[in-house]
Amino acid sequence: MMLTAVAQDKKALATDAERFYKNTTDGNYDALLADTYPKVFEFIPKDKMLESLKGMLKGDGYVLDVVEAPANFEFGEVKHIGDGYYTIVKHDLLMKMTFAEPIGEAEANAMVQNFKTAMKTEEVSFNPKFNTFTMRKRADFIAISNSLTGGKWKFLNRSGEKLMAKVLAEDVRKQLGV
Repeated sequence: MMLTAVAQDKKALATDAERFYKNTTDGNYDALLADTYPKVFEFIPKDKMLESLKGMLKGDGYVLDVVEAPANFEFGEVKHIGDGYYTIVKHDLLMKMTFAEPIGEAEANAMVQNFKTAMKTEEVSFNPKFNTFTMRKRADFIAISNSLTGGKWKFLNRSGEKLMAKVLAEDVRKQLGV
């Protein structure tokens, strides 16, 4: 019976992670917020998070698109910590950033290096014809199933360390290595 429950839980995790990724590439913000670990909203109101998501994708003079591409999910070990289950989900992330104003070669080269550093990836290129940077990286998020989520998988982006420290107990962060 326990093996069946674990297999079902892993199947639900894979299905839910795929939905979360698809909603990211589709820009379905309401669904993304619905799949976000609810404790986040104790520190960032939903309307502010929605505003932040939209602001990230449409900035001053640029548009950032998260491009649908194979996610190539890699699921870490599901760890039972306290009253919940936690794991890290790794996936490929492809983004295109298109600028309204033409970017010269020297500036583009400098920006490529800056994006590589900021995103911790070597896969950044610039297409002068379309004035677009393409960035590919291996990204990850934390999947959580506990009493706050009603036993459903919800997700937390790992990019904000200060927020993770508020949202996840120290023992959880330690066991996940984040």
